[in-house]
Amino acid sequence: MKIIPNQIDKHLYMLELAETSVDASHIKNKLEQENTPWNLHHSNNNYIGDFLPTDKLSDLYQYWNQFFSQDFKQQLFSLLVSNEVFVKQHPTYTVDWLMKNTKMTSNFYVVSENYKFGGAHVDEPINQIIALGLIYFDSENSLTRGTVFDNWESTHGVVVPSGFEKGWLLINSDKSYHQICNFGHKRYGIKFWVNV
Repeated sequence: MKIIPNQIDKHLYMLELAETSVDASHIKNKLEQENTPWNLHHSNNNYIGDFLPTDKLSDLYQYWNQFFSQDFKQQLFSLLVSNEVFVKQHPTYTVDWLMKNTKMTSNFYVVSENYKFGGAHVDEPINQIIALGLIYFDSENSLTRGTVFDNWESTHGVVVPSGFEKGWLLINSDKSYHQICNFGHKRYGIKFWVNV
């Protein structure tokens, strides 16, 4: 799997994936099936949910497992150590150090049509989650299904739109505020984050 990054702010990249092992539209179809065992968190008859595949022979597992490959982590960590905000926060971290001392976590996720989010937030704890990302499985490249970022310095309401195998990577800091847009559309994706 190849990461194609486009830096749009000091701490934020738009991402596109290429050369994935399974077609994203096939993954979305699998996630939409009624027997997908989502772990749902309800709020006023709406929900947000996550799911970890366990069948190692399944297409969902094969796709999800790419986020743990040495190649993906090497690309991701090379991007992190070239970022000014990341280097300022973690001046001693190298690609080699990150490969040996971090934990990658990932899960598929779903958000119902009218789920109400609590507003802009920073993912805590900042000193442990050093970067996070989201890849969409959305057939429509849409601002209304994207994610809004605002660091109150240079980015004011920048929206990273949705789209098949498109998304974002965020350097986690006390200024990396973000919130999810979700105006009347169910949304599927895969989240990943790096812990130290």
